[in-house]
Amino acid sequence: MRVLGTQTKPEFASPQILERIDSPEHILQNWAKDTWGSIERMIDPETGLPADILMKGQNGAFRRSWNTSLTDMATLVWSSVAALDLDIIGREKAQGIVGKLLRTYGKLEKFNSLPLNWYDRRTGENPKFWQSSGTKLKLPNIPFVSSIDLGWWLYSLVLIQKALPKFTEISQRYIDELNLSPIYDANFNLFHGGILIDGSNYSPSQWYIDVLNHEGRMLVYMAVMLGKIPKNALYALGRDKPSIGKARPDKKSFQEITLSYSGGGLEMFAPPIFIDEKVFLNEQTNGLIQSPNHQAATKHLIEIGNKNCGGRFAWTPCLNPSNVYMEYGCHDLAMGAGYPSSNVEAIHGYYFTFPYAPNESYRALERIHDHPGAFNSGLGFVSSIDDTRQDQSVAPGILTVEQGFIMAQTNNILNKNKMRDYLSIL
Repeated sequence: MRVLGTQTKPEFASPQILERIDSPEHILQNWAKDTWGSIERMIDPETGLPADILMKGQNGAFRRSWNTSLTDMATLVWSSVAALDLDIIGREKAQGIVGKLLRTYGKLEKFNSLPLNWYDRRTGENPKFWQSSGTKLKLPNIPFVSSIDLGWWLYSLVLIQKALPKFTEISQRYIDELNLSPIYDANFNLFHGGILIDGSNYSPSQWYIDVLNHEGRMLVYMAVMLGKIPKNALYALGRDKPSIGKARPDKKSFQEITLSYSGGGLEMFAPPIFIDEKVFLNEQTNGLIQSPNHQAATKHLIEIGNKNCGGRFAWTPCLNPSNVYMEYGCHDLAMGAGYPSSNVEAIHGYYFTFPYAPNESYRALERIHDHPGAFNSGLGFVSSIDDTRQDQSVAPGILTVEQGFIMAQTNNILNKNKMRDYLSIL
């Protein structure tokens, strides 16, 4: 087997390489085709909204969940763009998917222009109750606006203008309509984590997006880029400790590594799939704020994985084989409480680390692909595996956002950072 690249960067595809059916590039392309199959399966035929998850039933068939989130909608946009760039679908189909989504978004219930976190993908309504599948227990749903989800949605609206310019007018209208003042605290130059809605009133969350190496920075980046908040908000994000919240007293300190709050891959590695942080932060702060060193963080993850977890190092939130959505991370890299490292491997986590450790990440994906039940033809990877378990070693679900990260990163790997390039031409 030929593995990818150098110690720092993967080789990118050329037509000659893709013609070799045994090449990693060709294999990644084929995996992306199957991954796109699951994303297509997620889409509701009436509303165009994507389900949050495909769950495997007792009969072995995967079924769409009833719910969708704002991040799921953003995921459908960037996945459609990636599928277009990877020649999996044509432009007409990509425009059909995104156009229908945008039309439905315009009809969704919002609070003061801000979209809510959850909707029923079948009707577009904000659910009044939560009901777990297989039970009769119903729990009231309190409407919530998530700052993290808004960051991904803002990104997707900008992406549309660059990749699918047919929808520039409507996407710009949606951007202009967004009033971020309810979730932005101008006194601290920070976004609240979100707001709880009670009729016409709202209550901001008690926690803030006050850490640079957190997925919530995507909202800060986009809001600064679009002129919705001042650029000095970038300086309010903590690097070694939260600017407002508390760090754990025994947190470690690294010269080269910027700590995240929980030590999870999602916090550290998701935003740089879509934006060149080094260039952006250098331009916005005249070099005063440095981008997190993802290369050094990945190296540390691999060292901890080799030492404690049999070489496994894909720790990030996922649906585990016990059918529980859990947070996983590297305790060393967390300034907050942190989450446990474990034998559970979040498969998309290896796509997160691919640009920084292509050989190790690809070998892990190849191993997982061959694990029974981990990869489904026409659907792609499930959320996670734990190959140390003798019983249920494979997660029973496929999550939309995880598949979206796989699509976007594959586009970067095979098309020379194409996803990042869309923002670089703003």
